[in-house]
Amino acid sequence: MKRILFLMMGFAIVTTVKAQEIPERKIEKPGMHDEMNRGRHDRGMKDRHDRMKMMAKDLNLTEQQKDQLKKNREEMQSKMKAIREDQWLSNEKKRDAIKEEIKVQKEKNKSILTEDQKKKMKGMHDKKDDFKGRKPADRKVV
Repeated sequence: MKRILFLMMGFAIVTTVKAQEIPERKIEKPGMHDEMNRGRHDRGMKDRHDRMKMMAKDLNLTEQQKDQLKKNREEMQSKMKAIREDQWLSNEKKRDAIKEEIKVQKEKNKSILTEDQKKKMKGMHDKKDDFKGRKPADRKVV
């Protein structure tokens, strides 16, 4: 009698779970999630690349400035990767090290720009803050 009861309960559970899988909702292709994540990553890279191009154009960066900024960015990326992969650091120390590296990066980038370019950059940030509904004082300082 217990066997029959367990079999009936198992059958009920399986049919309930299968009933939840509505074909219209589940239009999944093999590797779909990989493709979606790759698309997200590619869009992020494309957006970042587009922003960098737009910034270079808006600030009238020289080739030398572009090269220095690119070198700084690549250097920071390698340091950030090393920090993230360091198994000896706690998550809190990793976060602090990354924040510090970002501060250093910003200072290096500011040292490359002329005073006019810094003013334009500040204006661009203020415009972005207005668009996002923040006051410049609300801006996160990292």
